[in-house]
Amino acid sequence: MPKENRTIIGKQYFRATFDKNSISKEDRTVDVVFVTERQVMMYNWDIGLFYEVLPCNEINGDLGRLNNGAPLCDTHDTSSVRNGLGVVEKAWFDNGIGRATVRFSKRADVDPVWQDVQDSIITGVSVGYIVYEYEEVGVKENIPLIRANKWEGTEISLALVQADSGAGVGRAASDDVKQDVIMIRKNSNSNTMTEAEKAALAAERKRSAEILKACRAANFSNEYAQELIESERSLEEALTAINAKKSETPPVNESEVRTQATKAERTRASEISKASRAVGLPDSFAQKLIDDGTSLENARAAIIDEAAKKNPVEPKPQSGVIIGADEKDKKQRGMESSIMHRAGVLKAETAGDPGEFRSMTLMDLAKDCLTNAGINYRGLSQMEIASRALQMGSRDGGGLATGDFSYILANVLNKTLRTMYDLQARSFTQWTRKSTTSDFKQILRTQISDLKLTPVQEGGEYQYAQISDSGESYKVAKWGKIVNINWEAIVNDDLSAFSRIPSFLAGAVAQMQSDVIYAILTGSHIMGDTNELFDATNHGNYTSTGTAISAVSIGVARQMMRDQKSPGNNILNIAPKFLIVGSQNEALALQYSSQNYVATKQADINVWTGLITPIVDARISGKQWFMTADPALIDTVEYATLEGNDIYTESKYGFEVDALQYKLRTVFGAKAIDWRGMYKNTGA
Repeated sequence: MPKENRTIIGKQYFRATFDKNSISKEDRTVDVVFVTERQVMMYNWDIGLFYEVLPCNEINGDLGRLNNGAPLCDTHDTSSVRNGLGVVEKAWFDNGIGRATVRFSKRADVDPVWQDVQDSIITGVSVGYIVYEYEEVGVKENIPLIRANKWEGTEISLALVQADSGAGVGRAASDDVKQDVIMIRKNSNSNTMTEAEKAALAAERKRSAEILKACRAANFSNEYAQELIESERSLEEALTAINAKKSETPPVNESEVRTQATKAERTRASEISKASRAVGLPDSFAQKLIDDGTSLENARAAIIDEAAKKNPVEPKPQSGVIIGADEKDKKQRGMESSIMHRAGVLKAETAGDPGEFRSMTLMDLAKDCLTNAGINYRGLSQMEIASRALQMGSRDGGGLATGDFSYILANVLNKTLRTMYDLQARSFTQWTRKSTTSDFKQILRTQISDLKLTPVQEGGEYQYAQISDSGESYKVAKWGKIVNINWEAIVNDDLSAFSRIPSFLAGAVAQMQSDVIYAILTGSHIMGDTNELFDATNHGNYTSTGTAISAVSIGVARQMMRDQKSPGNNILNIAPKFLIVGSQNEALALQYSSQNYVATKQADINVWTGLITPIVDARISGKQWFMTADPALIDTVEYATLEGNDIYTESKYGFEVDALQYKLRTVFGAKAIDWRGMYKNTGA
């Protein structure tokens, strides 16, 4: 039997690579391959030298932290928010590969880094991860081969020298939390080894450890160490090669580094002191910012806030009349209706009556909002009026409120977006089941293995249903985008933002959901029993040889689904309801589901008329086709949203840009729950 014990290791690092073709300059995003299932040499003081394999699937790898806004850091330094270069937008597994999309911050100090990434100057990417359970699965070159049964990604970093899979060992950052790791060891191999074999193995491990130690001391990569270890060189020959390579590496000019750091620190201190004195703050306030290591950008923001507290702006009497709450709500509704009428995004009966605001331009509405708030815009340019109107409610930190111009624009966008979303065609809703979740934790769907009723004798006891240990689990993840409504659009009375942007966003949500759902059918999808969703041998729901859609092939599919049995070996007698195809099979699907089809000979009679419903989606490539049961009768694919809401929206006046920033966020996840109600045919 395998022996299970525990060992202690810290956070580890795995070398990653940029996908240069995925760079989006507009979105400031790029994709990385952050992990593969290749065997990588590692070293740990408790385990020794070993080859590590990280399985890239949802069963063994947890991407929850990466998908919950994990940081994009500077060389794994999480000690300060100033080291944050961006955020991980999403991470996923793709056929044995871990991929992620990272987005860079728009801060000015991040721009040079983002430019270097685009220019392929910075190419090093490293991913931090934590292992919770290891298992020895074999031996390679007299070195243990260890599989991480449970591991979790924590963050992604840029590094001048790529941190490979062993970079964290022996030099873990001070904020690393050491992890108590379960180690499952297999003693069968060691029990059968001779004393000579054990001595040879110990000597090889010592040689490998010394080579790895010498390479790290010389700041050489683990790949170079692995190359030396796998060669036939003795320890002495390997150390000689390391020293020779070390002499070829130019030394770091530590004096120059110290000089540049000192110069930067003096500039920071000088600029903070200058800014503080300019607004009349005491030197002690500036000195505290300097001593705390506050960046120049953050220090200037703190100085402005402190000056505002000491010298509050007294309200000045303005022209115009301040209107009451009821009147303000009425005006708000009228302005929203006016914009929607003119943009043509909603029917008149839905948009409401614009009243006095009918045919008013966006600039007219902006001026009216400023007047109602008691803000005098006389003497301001068109651009200044638009900017002042968009910033209503944001200068004092109070956020947008009823009657603010930005609030009205955001409300119009929300109403239009939700209307457009309801109009989106999503072909998967008929054959899947919707669920809700209140958080981002794993959603577990446990199987009931046997619900066959049994007789109860008079005075006898009822038997309990058996709940199987197997089941399916999945998580929801965040998706989203930010769009800007800039002041130029207000001045130019550009109404397209209120028709086209919500339409595009609503379409993007529907597209993302459909992509996730149909990827379950067409891609690799591992179930809780570690088999693929469609498996001819273990699940009996797959015809890999492929046949065209016909009365006969549909009959075979129906027979295979009817013959499915529950985990308790009860006959389920499942009848398929939906025939799911791509564009190449659309005509056949309609033919074998239509009641209008009249055969010219008996052999062509459609015996399945009225029994199946066609679903056509172009995401299904080629001639492959699927059949699924009614999701109300048996589990098929389940998708979940957060608290049952498909879309969330937020808006604020931008700090980096002069625009109303409108953010769409959706939380979504999906998983096949039971293979018994689903069938796949490769097609022909």
